[in-house]
Amino acid sequence: MSNNAVVIADAARARFFVERFVKHPAPRAGYRLEELADLVHPSARMSDEAQLSESRPGSFRSAGGAPGHALSDHREARRDEQDKQFAAEIVQTALQFCRDQSAPRIVLAADPHMLGFLRGFTDQLHKQGIALRDLAKDLSRMRPDEIHAVLTKAEVLPWQPEATG
Repeated sequence: MSNNAVVIADAARARFFVERFVKHPAPRAGYRLEELADLVHPSARMSDEAQLSESRPGSFRSAGGAPGHALSDHREARRDEQDKQFAAEIVQTALQFCRDQSAPRIVLAADPHMLGFLRGFTDQLHKQGIALRDLAKDLSRMRPDEIHAVLTKAEVLPWQPEATG
């Protein structure tokens, strides 16, 4: 029986699981997630102050002392670019993880914002013949058994063959 890979990600960390059937005596037998690796994005854990020389946008006053407009330091654009780069790294790591675990299928779960970035790179998985399902939900702080329960309720696990007809 082949394994399913599961990646749970947010902007700071990606956790890599494999779903395996555990042969315990009933009623404990069944599919379980086993966490095998993680990937940390250090700059996502840094504060704005640590990333930028100025802790907040500057402002100025126009001639005569009237308020001016805020000068943007482009924090949001910078974060988006960092998230996009981390998403590319996650997908590359997921591809290698699937190879290492002989997993022909993968589930990606992340908050909607991060999942959008991840989807931009999933063609790499498809090109390698890896089937993909995803879920736009932040599961990053959950235990493996909680993650498995959410994925099962959302019907992305257990992986059933697609109906043909």
